[in-house]
Amino acid sequence: MSQANGSKPVQQLADALRDCVEPPGRAERTAALANALQGCLNSAVEHGVRIARQEAREDMADVKETLRMIWKQCGGSPSQRLPIDD
Repeated sequence: MSQANGSKPVQQLADALRDCVEPPGRAERTAALANALQGCLNSAVEHGVRIARQEAREDMADVKETLRMIWKQCGGSPSQRLPIDD
């Protein structure tokens, strides 16, 4: 994960880990640690979703081009709309 992408959750995690060293207020620090870890997880999931969506768009474009190529090879008119255009 890059520094610019998700730096807030990572900083929260570092702060929570540093604060867990001293015994007083342990419950609060444990809660802060859990929240920071959840923030890191959420950030990673959101990043993964963005990547997956982009890859799916690219894969769909490749499939459409393949179908157009087959259509042309079978004698279809290049100017005719195909069902994949809808």
